[in-house]
Amino acid sequence: MFDGDRAPQTGAEVRNYHIGIKGVDDQGRRYNALNPDVFYWAHSTFFMGTILTAERFGDGLTEAQKRQLFDEHITWYRMYGMSMRPVPKTWEDFRSTGITCAATCWRTTTPRVGCSTSRRCPNIRRCNGFRTGCGVYS
Repeated sequence: MFDGDRAPQTGAEVRNYHIGIKGVDDQGRRYNALNPDVFYWAHSTFFMGTILTAERFGDGLTEAQKRQLFDEHITWYRMYGMSMRPVPKTWEDFRSTGITCAATCWRTTTPRVGCSTSRRCPNIRRCNGFRTGCGVYS
């Protein structure tokens, strides 16, 4: 984890940076950075970034290391004091959500599971998790 004994305070500070990030997008849809689904989606991009960096620029991670990192990312997320509702319980559940594919849905304000059904995701044909179907992750 980061920041030692200060981690819960730092997590709250990071969450609070997002209080004023809200509004209406160019299609008239309201958004709020503190929506738990949106906040978790953003957090999961940092988590996936670690895995993808290891794959692209190193030897990658073993499945055991990915599970450990997943568990650690949940601990990290708890530090924000946000709802845990959108957080998958296991690494396998996370992989099956399609949440990492939603990261490529740049026009979607709210992350969508199975984003291949969204007409706002022109670069995704199938969305079966980060290993297949996504232009960025395939």
